[in-house]
Amino acid sequence: MKKSIMILLACQILLSFACLNSYSQNWLPVNPSYKYNYSPNGNGYDSTVTIHVDSTGVSGFDSIYYLNRIVVQISYNEVVINMPQFLQRTMIKKNNGDIIFLDTSSFLIKPFSSVGDNWMFDIAHNVTAQLMSVEYISVLGNNDSVKIIVLSSSDTILLSQDYGLIQFSTSYLNPEKYKLVGVEGPNVGLQLPSFNDIYNFNVGDIFEYVETFSQSTQTVYSTFQEWWDYKFTIQSKTISLDTISYGISVLEKATLWTVYGYPYNIVYSNYSSTLRFINHQLPYLYYYNHEQESNCQKMYLYNDTIFIENGKGFIGEYCPGPYTSDTIGITPEYNHHSEKYATNRGLIDSYTITWSPPNSVSYDSALVGCKLNGITYGTLNSDSYMTGEENISLPTNDFYVFPNPTTNNITIHQSINAINSNLTITDVYGRETYKVNLLNNDSKIDISKWSVGVYFYKIINDHETVQGKFIKE
Repeated sequence: MKKSIMILLACQILLSFACLNSYSQNWLPVNPSYKYNYSPNGNGYDSTVTIHVDSTGVSGFDSIYYLNRIVVQISYNEVVINMPQFLQRTMIKKNNGDIIFLDTSSFLIKPFSSVGDNWMFDIAHNVTAQLMSVEYISVLGNNDSVKIIVLSSSDTILLSQDYGLIQFSTSYLNPEKYKLVGVEGPNVGLQLPSFNDIYNFNVGDIFEYVETFSQSTQTVYSTFQEWWDYKFTIQSKTISLDTISYGISVLEKATLWTVYGYPYNIVYSNYSSTLRFINHQLPYLYYYNHEQESNCQKMYLYNDTIFIENGKGFIGEYCPGPYTSDTIGITPEYNHHSEKYATNRGLIDSYTITWSPPNSVSYDSALVGCKLNGITYGTLNSDSYMTGEENISLPTNDFYVFPNPTTNNITIHQSINAINSNLTITDVYGRETYKVNLLNNDSKIDISKWSVGVYFYKIINDHETVQGKFIKE
């Protein structure tokens, strides 16, 4: 008898543990250990939003999970920070397993309801919910039980046992229908780029950057530009704990020149160096679309189509600070900085402008070509060009291309001795973008509708060939 009682007690303990585990894990809309990537209306990677728990709390018998907030752009130069996403700011797990999402609106989801059960989903808008069925379907490539919840607003919510909310729609509040495209933790579906994705180079990979420095003032005679070409070749790779070290060889070509008659100077360099990337020093690589890394930075995800290869990347935009209110200026005219990263390429663009009307100073560093695993993307100059052995000249006093960088127009200035030259402009893929015979001292070209990026120009006449680069912002 005593043995039977002990067996019964053990079974009750196991059953209680199983029920407790079910309520704490199964059917939970947002698991605090995971990060969930959603795409509104299936719009793709660049519109992906991420939901995760950034802190927790307890109120009585209820567990409180605080969801990550984002920044929302409200004008060209202002954003509002700490804004809730479509699941609000707070998820409250009641003792009976019910889930309340709370902030500007309030939603009630009953994960453990039975088929046919009804409840008030949104009291403020008099929207009810009903569990219509439970089906066993494929979720992110894995079969799972899914509860189909239909709202009186004709919206449908899908709740997965293992992966949480896989579809969420409240069209009466938001026209977007959010669909789960990936979960980070179990690592299924779409995964956003991380430190190891961004800085994953191999021995033999080559990267070429163009760095430009421009200054414009009230008088065009003190307006000038300088640029540097850097060609890096990965010679060695070492991984130690959180640090990746790359031994590199560098070819550098610095062109220091000004417009309107001032002489330019070309300096060539050839040296070796080491690039070290330390994981914990780059926390912004773990932020997500529209999230805020500090008072003065917000992140954007994007599809990287640079060099005709799809990939993943993000952009960080910075502004001065600190700010004490929830409304901050993100792109003030007097100072702005942005950085753009892509998988397997690292930092591919860094842009800074300081503007004090009518004067401005800008700096840009852009990846214009690379060779990955033996395949070349974009434009890589020859080693002879980088060392000065190639017989091609850069802009002389006969030619000036300005402004650079530019947004709407560039002007090709040529001296009287150089009139009747042929101009060809190509993009980073080597495709011919523009071609014309230059007949005037100053030829203005409208590039306002051209894609943002780096362009290469070549000017040929009877006595010289000149080539260079300019940036369309």
